[in-house]
Amino acid sequence: GEPRLFLVNRFGLIQLLGPGGLAPAPFLDLSDRVDFEGEGGLLSIAFAPDWATSGAFYVYYTAYCPVDAERDDVDFDACNPDYPRTFTAGFFGTWLRLSRFQASFDPGAQVWRGDPSSEEPMLSIRLHNFGHRGGGLTFGADGRLYLTIGDQVRYDTAQDIVNTLEGGSF
Repeated sequence: GEPRLFLVNRFGLIQLLGPGGLAPAPFLDLSDRVDFEGEGGLLSIAFAPDWATSGAFYVYYTAYCPVDAERDDVDFDACNPDYPRTFTAGFFGTWLRLSRFQASFDPGAQVWRGDPSSEEPMLSIRLHNFGHRGGGLTFGADGRLYLTIGDQVRYDTAQDIVNTLEGGSF
């Protein structure tokens, strides 16, 4: 019921804009893990239908930090901010990532803040090209989360729904 907007910046910042202007600090800062080469970056945000009570929200972005499969979380020790920034015709050392985060209300500042350390990766896809990332992220009337994934300029596999998620919806 309160008028506010969440402004998504491709370099990893999500700002909260309310009736009084921009909040003094970002709602969430993921600049320590966002890859912004080509058409990458922080692509989308969606708030869980029960956001008001759970504080859960989802972020879709391109990442230069891999997921540690044993711990099932982001491996910040293996982040590579020197990933290739030009066409490689192969793996860029980056991933398309869908993650769940938590937010809580900061009573001192009277604003909501996302917690970057609460990241729970849900989907991580190796990036193979410079563009066509997709980026649509929304909850449907059925309460399910919908994500559009681009084809990564890999036209030959874009409709292969058996072996890849690229070029489709999830």
